[in-house]
Amino acid sequence: MKGYSIKKIIFFFLIIIALGIILQKSYYKTNENIEFNDFMSEVNEDNKKEIPITRPNKKRLPKLIDIGSGTCVPCKMMKPIIEDFQKNYNEYFETVYIDLNIAENREKAIYYDVRVIPTIIFFDEEGKQLYRHEGYISKEDILKTWDKYNIKVN
Repeated sequence: MKGYSIKKIIFFFLIIIALGIILQKSYYKTNENIEFNDFMSEVNEDNKKEIPITRPNKKRLPKLIDIGSGTCVPCKMMKPIIEDFQKNYNEYFETVYIDLNIAENREKAIYYDVRVIPTIIFFDEEGKQLYRHEGYISKEDILKTWDKYNIKVN
């Protein structure tokens, strides 16, 4: 009788694990095509922080979103790269940094399904996610990624 109850317990846990895997896969399938148009931001004059709003991308440019934190070492290494893109590549693609140290931005991390910081997400002109990179990525590799998706940056 004792062996029979252990078999039931093992079977029960296997069923729970299988359901968890199925639910996780279906969750990620529904979140594959996140568009940046759903989470553009503008400055709220009252608190000078970014707030999420929905509007089309007026520039019709591809977009690079860097989601990180000022206290994360790889994120700090990304900072000069992101600043360079914002200053020198703004005619080719839009670059946005989302700082997770700001409480209002944490919901964006959930929305973009961020599991590791920094997370760099590449979007095309239509707002479709092209590629996602987790962790540090060099400037050269970012430019190669744009090239891989036939987006010219020079």
